[in-house]
Amino acid sequence: MSTQLTKMGRQHCYMPWPAVMVSRSTTPRASVSCWKEARTSGPPPKMETLSSPMSSSCWERCFKRHFPLLRFLLESGAAYNCSLHGPSCWSGFHIVFECLCSHLSVSEDDSFSTDLIQKGQTLLELMMASSQAIQLPSNFEVNTSSCRYHGEKIRTLFCSLKQVERSPQALKHLCRVFIRQRLKPWPVDVKIKALPLPDRLKWYLLIDHAAAGHEDL
Repeated sequence: MSTQLTKMGRQHCYMPWPAVMVSRSTTPRASVSCWKEARTSGPPPKMETLSSPMSSSCWERCFKRHFPLLRFLLESGAAYNCSLHGPSCWSGFHIVFECLCSHLSVSEDDSFSTDLIQKGQTLLELMMASSQAIQLPSNFEVNTSSCRYHGEKIRTLFCSLKQVERSPQALKHLCRVFIRQRLKPWPVDVKIKALPLPDRLKWYLLIDHAAAGHEDL
């Protein structure tokens, strides 16, 4: 399983130029600073590691088709905002809500919406667990008027995220960020399950409870 995910990660991190963001370089280059400014032809530079930042297009494709891959990339340390310009350039938080509105506006199926919102919530928690302070784009808002179905569910999820941003970070959140950072790279879940901690604490550290399963704790 880990081998398959690693291959998938490499495949999508080397998508056609300029679909993925230019990797960090040890030498500064003024000509290309991020994927939005990468308009030249030719092959992209090789990414140094899976912890290199992803592009917004990589985010969208992974969310639509390869949720395990996106989870894998986040747990491997991939940036959820533009590493060069910050969330004002592009943000994983914004893309998650865009994808939710787009997908849920065409389906009234409750089972489909429940699964998709659960995936979106998991991604939001993974991003929040990647840093001590949540970095949302300035004036970040979600317009649910275009959502034909389940707009209220998306609005509720968005309001809870904004509430977390405005509130001081809880000590348990800071501890979770610290522990998960020390357990990287992937697979973080396997390492959490091996910790000499009560199941209740492992449950909080895992985040993706659907993937973990009760029987594994």
